[in-house]
Amino acid sequence: MSQPLQSPPHRPQPAPGRPLRSVARLVRLGQWRSASVALACAGLFMSAASLYSLQQYAQHALAMAAHSLAFAAEPAIRFRDLEALRELAEQLAEREQLASVTVLDRGGQQLLRVERPALGVFDVLARRVANLFMPQPVTASVGADVPGSGLLGEVLLHSDGCVLLGNLGLLLLALLGCVALTALAVLVVSRRLTALIVQPLQAMLELTRDVRTRRTFERRAAATSVLELNALADDFNALLAELQRQQRRIAARHNDLRRSNESLRHASLHDVLTGLPNRSHLFEHLSAVFERCQRQGNQAAVLFIDVDRFKQVNDTLGHAVGDALLVELAQRLQSAVRESDFVARHGGDEFLAVLFPVGDEAEVRLCVDRLRSALAQPLRLDNGQTLPLSVSIGTALFPSQGTRVDELLRAADDAMYRDKARSQGASLLAIPQPEPASA
Repeated sequence: MSQPLQSPPHRPQPAPGRPLRSVARLVRLGQWRSASVALACAGLFMSAASLYSLQQYAQHALAMAAHSLAFAAEPAIRFRDLEALRELAEQLAEREQLASVTVLDRGGQQLLRVERPALGVFDVLARRVANLFMPQPVTASVGADVPGSGLLGEVLLHSDGCVLLGNLGLLLLALLGCVALTALAVLVVSRRLTALIVQPLQAMLELTRDVRTRRTFERRAAATSVLELNALADDFNALLAELQRQQRRIAARHNDLRRSNESLRHASLHDVLTGLPNRSHLFEHLSAVFERCQRQGNQAAVLFIDVDRFKQVNDTLGHAVGDALLVELAQRLQSAVRESDFVARHGGDEFLAVLFPVGDEAEVRLCVDRLRSALAQPLRLDNGQTLPLSVSIGTALFPSQGTRVDELLRAADDAMYRDKARSQGASLLAIPQPEPASA
């Protein structure tokens, strides 16, 4: 299997003094800053305009009240009726919410002063606000509007600021309402931007991480309604497609190399003609079997099998017949042994069978009898003739007849030659005869 992609040795680091921030946080922060600046500018402008309007309204109201008192108090001032003047001043102060009413004569001397006491924290705060926005009293001349009467005096009014403070409170509530509505609008827009920008980016980040760690090149980024993000997704999908093609080419090349290696290993361990394990494979298997026998206390047997008069077959009938004989012999030997046994071509016309495990010599003789029975049927040639099969078999037991590979093979080879000497009178090459025709 191909190895997973390795993480880069060095991750990009942010500039000094600039910490990493998420896109969602940057979007929200930018929206809040923009909304705050816009709201602050609008609030300052609206507040200044509102305060100026409130001041002018309060000044106009006080001027109207001052003219009303000057007109109503003219007879009282003319005839020095201070009681009537006080009553008029107190009524006006109560009705118009004035902090003080001062009446001066034509010489500037004070005739009367009426003050409304502050009854609570609100009144104290309102009068401070009035002193801040309207520090000078509003005045009106008494008798100036009456022809021929001359100037009788002057009225001075100070507002208690309650109306002004109330209007300022309403203005503050309006500003707070604007802030709340702005915050709600920013929240709604932020969520929409998150859905349009942040969520696709997060999905692409998760996709990138999944592709990097699990190599899932078949995955694709989803399309979005944002032009730039959609273009980014298209380019990323094209990159994934190219990586997927590269991965397939690498996998195909890897499979070809694996098959080539397996083919080379099989060729290095097997005989080309018969397909049986070759001499190198045989020695590896014998070493492994002997190690298991020593570890488990079992026995194994080696059968040395040699084709009788094989050279005569090649010289008389040709190498093609000799090769066909070897192939047929290999197939029959392999089919006659157990699944746990091992058959190999030692070289030329020599074969070896490794029996593991075996109990005693009787079990080995039974295996030899099976092999001879498998070879009892002659080989049928392409021309219809038959060729009898004859082999010599020598056996050797591990560990009683040898504890090394060379010792056991030598013992089995010696036993094979003894078996060949006993069967020297048998002729392998009785001249092949055609099969009798069936009636």
